[in-house]
Amino acid sequence: MGANPVRRVVLVPLKPFAVGKQRLRATLSDGEAETLMRSLAERTIVACHPLACWIICEDDDVAAFAEINGAKAFLQRQPGLNEGVSEAYASASHEYDVIVIAHADLATPASLSELPISEGITLVTDRHGTGTNVLVLPAGLPFTFRYGPNSASLHEAEASRLSISFQRIENSPWSHDVDEPTDL
Repeated sequence: MGANPVRRVVLVPLKPFAVGKQRLRATLSDGEAETLMRSLAERTIVACHPLACWIICEDDDVAAFAEINGAKAFLQRQPGLNEGVSEAYASASHEYDVIVIAHADLATPASLSELPISEGITLVTDRHGTGTNVLVLPAGLPFTFRYGPNSASLHEAEASRLSISFQRIENSPWSHDVDEPTDL
């Protein structure tokens, strides 16, 4: 009898459409920014297939969007990116062995479900090498998420604190996210 397959899920934090992508709103109208957010998030959900995908969100509009697009809506209790990811990670750890956290604004999310899994933690940086676009962790760790400025080095320090092996991937298809007008 063969070993049981590793159960994986992709968690995708998504801000409310009315307030997300603030830096892009300097050059895009509110409607254009919302359309872009929805399009990027839809592509990310598709790229997760055949893995389960949970959209971490704070509002009912995004929750409905998730369900319409075949993802599970995870309504966080506390506001904030790190808080939402922490809540969803803890919940997903009861059902899955490996948790993938990917941002909804990846320019090329294709094949996200095929991201190689290592024994410890895998981090895909943004194109600058400082941010965390994708993070892969075993379930059930007492990991403290530190999204924000210099999150890649902060997440690496967290892996070190937990004495867990760490793999950094730079210049991957998932390194380009859409935050600034020049990213378009």
